[in-house]
Order: sequence, then structure tokens, then C-alpha cells
Amino acid sequence: MVTVDARLSCRCGKVQGYLRGASARNGSHVLCHCSDCQAFAAFLEVPGILDRNGGTAIYQTLPGRMVFEQGSELLRPIRLSETGILRWYAGCCRTPLGNMPATPKFRFIGVPLAALPGVQGALGPPIGSFFSGEAPEGTRPPADFGLFRVGRRAAIRHLASAIGLAPKGSPFFSNGKPVAAPQLLTGDWRSKALGT
Repeated sequence: MVTVDARLSCRCGKVQGYLRGASARNGSHVLCHCSDCQAFAAFLEVPGILDRNGGTAIYQTLPGRMVFEQGSELLRPIRLSETGILRWYAGCCRTPLGNMPATPKFRFIGVPLAALPGVQGALGPPIGSFFSGEAPEGTRPPADFGLFRVGRRAAIRHLASAIGLAPKGSPFFSNGKPVAAPQLLTGDWRSKALGT
């Protein structure tokens, strides 16, 4: 199985780092067509995040595998609701960097492949797809209980990190708090972004 330390970069290059041990074993390559991911892409106003079916290619792994070598002061989070997950992006050029729970206690991050140039070959084909409603034309729900596999693998990674068998920590938190204050997007903005 191919394992690489994948380059992590924003579009303009001010945020740089790497993702340790990127492989199909250490994470899950998925496609997400949910309205929240689409709203995040609309907020960023960056081309190339969504595919032609409105999906975002994501690599789900442990935040402890992410290392920022420069530009960490440019990390910015948003939330789409008071209790929503944190969606991190580069404040310089608005490249999406990761979606994660609002607490470091649950070890999970979904890294949009827009921030991981050239890594797709190491990740294999997507093992699952997420949809807010019906599957868009040209897509299909995953076969072989794909979403169950995605959830089970995320739980195993979390447990392995908790007991010291996989990387711990998160570059997005310091002393249990986000390294930057999250911006809450209002319902009006979200409706505008989604065209509803």
C-alpha cells in the first residue's frame, strides 16, 4: 500500500506543510455532496472545490497527521450554525484546509483535496459518498455499505490515537481552544450562498 507524506498547501503558497502518512489505510477518501460543504465552497468563492456534481473530494484522517511549517497564523474557521463543525481555510487565499468537530477530544478531520495537490494516487478511489437528498445525476450511493465502513474506520482511527497507536494532537487547537475565533455565518448568508 502506498503511503506518502503529502504536501499541504494553500493556493497562494503562504500556508505550507504536510500530511504525514497519507494512504488508504490511514484515512478514507470520500465525496461529499451535502449542502453544508456546498455552502462552505460558496463562502470561499474559490473555483475548483466542487466537482461537476457539486461534490467535494475529502480525505478523512487524524488532525495529528497535519503539520504546518509556515502560515499557521493565517488559519481561519467558520461555523454554519451555533453547534456546527469548524470549517478551516487559509485567510490569505481562502483555500479550504479541513472540516472537524469543534472540540479536539474527537480526533477527526476531513481535508479537502484542494489543499493536497498531487496526493490522489495514494488514496485510491472514494469509498463513500454523502448526499443531503437524492444523489445528483452522474453520481451513485456507495456500494458494499460504504458509509458504514467510513464511520467505522473513523472510530478506529480515533481510538488508535487515544491509546497512543496513532498521532495525537491538532494544529488547529491550543489548550483545548481553536487557534482562531470561529466566524458564525448567519442563516441569511447560508441561504444566499445556496441560492435558496
